[in-house]
Amino acid sequence: MTNLPPHTPIAIGDTVYGHGTLDWYRRTGVTHLRVWCVHPGCTHWDWLHLETLLTKVDAGTSLMQLARRSKCKSCRRKGAHVEPSEPPTRGTHGYPEWVRAERERCRAFLAATDADVASSPLGPSLSLRDENQEGQGHG
Repeated sequence: MTNLPPHTPIAIGDTVYGHGTLDWYRRTGVTHLRVWCVHPGCTHWDWLHLETLLTKVDAGTSLMQLARRSKCKSCRRKGAHVEPSEPPTRGTHGYPEWVRAERERCRAFLAATDADVASSPLGPSLSLRDENQEGQGHG
């Protein structure tokens, strides 16, 4: 991932999650994490499904905290490197599910921003949907 935003906390209800937490990655569309052992001589690595992982650890857990807690299934030592996976590509395993989830995430984002735009000083005359259509020559 490039050009990540600065580390600013995100409030959801009474809970505050910062940039880089498991919940933040889920909300940005990440579906899997790649984890591999950092110990010399061990080449084991695996994919972790983010939704399944979130049933076992707190949503506010950072990748660094997860890396420190991780234990290799092969050599049984603690310590790993953890990074978010790239989205699946067309024709690969999980792509249809990822596209459906990403479309739903985008719909929810547009619904939330439309409400924000409607209540802004500029009023409903400015809409992200309108801007997108104008950029594509449909406006």
